[in-house]
Amino acid sequence: MKYILNDTHKTVDAGSEYEFVKWMRKNDKRYWESNREFMKEYSFQKYYFEKKTIRFNSEKDFVEDLVENGLLQIEAETKNNKSIWELLNKLIRKHFYKQLIFH
Repeated sequence: MKYILNDTHKTVDAGSEYEFVKWMRKNDKRYWESNREFMKEYSFQKYYFEKKTIRFNSEKDFVEDLVENGLLQIEAETKNNKSIWELLNKLIRKHFYKQLIFH
């Protein structure tokens, strides 16, 4: 999955919510011992300054709340890591090529 932080526009490909939160934690300005410690402080800061509630009991809940609060976008990977637009473009070119040959 491709995770996109809306405020910084930073992106990362991660295989799970755990990996994504670990990436967030490792790229934070402060050092955090664990994902749980990072999520708890991040949640506190978002509530204190922006009144956004983010659960921190699991990486799954944390990520769900980031999405619900408009802080994160998640894009599913497609076959061969191509975007939907690349696949659609290829399909359209193939269709027009067939029309040129058979007409």
